[in-house]
Amino acid sequence: MYIEDQFSHQGPLPLQIFETITMGELKDKISKEFNIPIVAQRWIIGKQLADDDKAFLTQYNKNDFETPLFLYVMSLGELYCSM
Repeated sequence: MYIEDQFSHQGPLPLQIFETITMGELKDKISKEFNIPIVAQRWIIGKQLADDDKAFLTQYNKNDFETPLFLYVMSLGELYCSM
C-alpha cells in the first residue's frame, strides 16, 4: 500500500489483507490501524478509482493480486470542497 496526501508520499507499507475483503472493510481496517478517517480515504487499485464500498478487491484486481494499492488521504479543505 502506498499512502499519499497533499504534502507527502509514503510507502510501500506492508498490509496483510485477503482477496475476499470489500473496499468498505478495507477502509474500516485502515481507519482503525492508521487512524485515517474513512471519509478522507480515496483508493486507487492499479489505475482505477475504487469507489464502491461493497465491491471485493478481486473485482478491481482482475489479473492478479499483486497490483499496488494506493491510498490518497484527502485534506479537510478538499473534503469540504467536495461536499
